[in-house]
Amino acid sequence: MIQESEVVALVFGVAAALILFFLFRTTRIPRRPWFVAGFLMLVSSSVLTIVEDILWHDLFNTLEHLGHMLSGLCFAVGARSVRRMQERIQKERVP
Repeated sequence: MIQESEVVALVFGVAAALILFFLFRTTRIPRRPWFVAGFLMLVSSSVLTIVEDILWHDLFNTLEHLGHMLSGLCFAVGARSVRRMQERIQKERVP
C-alpha cells in the first residue's frame, strides 16, 4: 500500500530538484557534481520507496537504503573537497 507521505516526499523532492537545477545553472558552486549526485540519490530513494510497495519489496528496500547511504557519502565527499579548497585558498592569501 502506497502511503501518502511517500508521494508527498517525492513531489517535494522533484520540485526541489527543479529549483536546484535552475539555481546550479546560474550559480557557480565548487565541487557541484558531488552535491548534485547526493541530491539525485535522495530523489531516487523516494522513487524506490514507492516502487517497493508495488513489487519486489526486499530488492527495492535494499536499493532505497543504498541510495540514502550513497547520498550521505556524496555530500560528505563534496563538503570535504570544498573545505580543502577553502584551506588552499587561505594558505595562498597568507604572506
